[in-house]
Amino acid sequence: MEIDESILRGISVLSVLSGIALFASPYKTVQQILQKKSTENRNCSTFISGLVCPTIWLIYGVLRTDLSIIFVNFTGVVFGLYFLSVFYYFSNNKGELKATIIAICVLVCIIILYVIYTDSVEATTNIGLVGCASSIALFASPLIVIKKVVDQQSSSILDFRLSIMIAINTFLWLFYGWYIHDNFVLIPNVIGLFLAFIQLTLIFVFPSKSEQKTDIESI
Repeated sequence: MEIDESILRGISVLSVLSGIALFASPYKTVQQILQKKSTENRNCSTFISGLVCPTIWLIYGVLRTDLSIIFVNFTGVVFGLYFLSVFYYFSNNKGELKATIIAICVLVCIIILYVIYTDSVEATTNIGLVGCASSIALFASPLIVIKKVVDQQSSSILDFRLSIMIAINTFLWLFYGWYIHDNFVLIPNVIGLFLAFIQLTLIFVFPSKSEQKTDIESI
C-alpha cells in the first residue's frame, strides 16, 4: 500500500521532534544539579547512555545518509555532551567518571576507524546491530526497578511522562523504520514500544502512593 509522501514527511518530522524531546528529558534533572551545585546520589549511567546511544546512531545515520537519523541524533549528542559535562563538573567522584568518559572516547574512535577501514555494507550492518542493542538497553533501563515497584505496590519511582514520551517516540520511529525498510530502526522501536507499554501498565496497576493519597482526600 502506497502512503502519501506528505504524510511520510510529517511522520519523519514528528519522529525527529519526539526524539529531540526524549533526548532533552534529563534537562529538569540537570537544572536541579545546577541549582544545588551537586549531583547528590544520582547515578551517571543515564547521562552516559544518553550520549553513547545517539553517537552510535549518528554514525549509522551517516553511513545510511539518512538526514532524519543524522539530525535527531546529532541533537542528541549535543544534549548528551552538555548534560554529562554538567554532571562531571559537580560530581564528587570525578576520577571514576573521568575514566568512563575516556573509555567512551576511545570506543568512539575505534568505531570511527572501523567504519573508515571496513566495507560500507558490513560497517552499516554491524553499527546497526550495536545501535539496536544500545537503544533496547536505553528503553529497558527503567524496568530494572520492576521488582521494587511490585514489592512496594507503588510506581512512584517510575516517571509517567518519560514513559509516555518513550511510547510516542518508539511508535513514530517504528513507523519510520517500516517505511524505509530498515529493520535496525524498526526492531528496537517495536521492542521499545512494548517495554514502554509494560512501564505504563505498572504505573496504572500500581499507582504511586502520593496519587492514591490525593484520590482519597478528594473523596
